[in-house]
This record gives sequence, C-alpha cells and structure tokens, in this order.
Amino acid sequence: PIPPPTRPAISEAMVAERRGWSFRDVINEWGTAADRLIVTASQIPAEEWDERTVSWLDGTAVSVSDLVQSRVAEWWIHGEDVRAGGERAARTEPRPIWLLNDLAIRRLPQALSGTGNEYWGLSVRVTLEGPGGGTWHQRLAPGPVPDDSKQADVSIDARGQAFALLAGRRISADPLLANGQLLLGGNDLVGYDTLEHIRPYL
Repeated sequence: PIPPPTRPAISEAMVAERRGWSFRDVINEWGTAADRLIVTASQIPAEEWDERTVSWLDGTAVSVSDLVQSRVAEWWIHGEDVRAGGERAARTEPRPIWLLNDLAIRRLPQALSGTGNEYWGLSVRVTLEGPGGGTWHQRLAPGPVPDDSKQADVSIDARGQAFALLAGRRISADPLLANGQLLLGGNDLVGYDTLEHIRPYL
C-alpha cells in the first residue's frame, strides 16, 4: 500500500494550491473553515467529546477534543506570526496559550517516537508560570500517567507564553536557557532533546 503523505508534504501542497490567491481570499477561506469546525464540534454531545475520533490528514485517528485543541493552538501561533510580521506586540491570551502547552506536553511520546531516541520509563515535570501556565507530569514514551508522588527524570520551568512559542517552533530553547527564562533540571541530555522535538501539532 502507498503510505499516507507526511504533514510537511500536505502543508506544502496546500500552500502551493493557494499561492496565486489574494490575501483576502486566503483569510476568507480560513475564517469559513474555522467557523465550520467550531459549529460542527459544538454539536457533538459532551459525553462523546473525548471518545469520538476523526480521521486526520495522515490517516491516523485522533479524538475530537485533541483536533479542536490543535486547531486553536495553531490559530494562536499563526496569529503571532502575523503580529510579528507587522511588528506588533505579542498577545497574552491565557486559554489558547494553555491549550497549546497542554497538547504539546501530552503529545511528547508521539513527538519523540520518530527521533530514534527511546525514553521508556522516563518522565518530565513541566511547571509553567503566568498566562498558559500549569503543572504537568508526563511520560516521554507511551505508557500510563506517571505517579505524581514520584520524582520526574527531567524538570522544565518556564513562563507559559515563552514555552508556547518554543513548543510552536517559533523560538529555540537556547536563548531561553541563556537568559534564564527557561530552567532545565534532572537529565539535561533527555531534557534538551525533549525541548528540541516538542510540538503541539497532530
């Protein structure tokens, strides 16, 4: 069987298809698609929100909740791209930032699975302050949720918004580590590899 296209290949094809469009046409299509997604998702009964799955672009099945969370995360990060291009200040929106951070941290086992490094039995504790902040204890390979009473192998402390830009692949970990906006503890090699591969995208 022919393998499904990769996410970069899909994105490249979609961009190429719209290359000749006007800016307004692209924005109108995006707005219509966003409205359709939100309206459709709102019609799903609350008890089915986490159990119902949809087929994603690469053929994998994802939960409706993760799909919507991923879209909101991408809307926020792409909005930051537009603001940066217009030299406007970043937006501090706690809920979208938290959604991006939460999905990126929960999907670490999937993000690390294709890197060739296996971290079976290891976990990371992420503590974020400010907008988009919270505390997560996440395994770095597939498995049950770690016991919160046990110490994590890696600790990451940062500001929520800075971490979201890192997770969204808009900035690297190096400047954040250098200026103290991000602190890494425990197994530094595993921690740095985690920061290099984290992403909120399905």
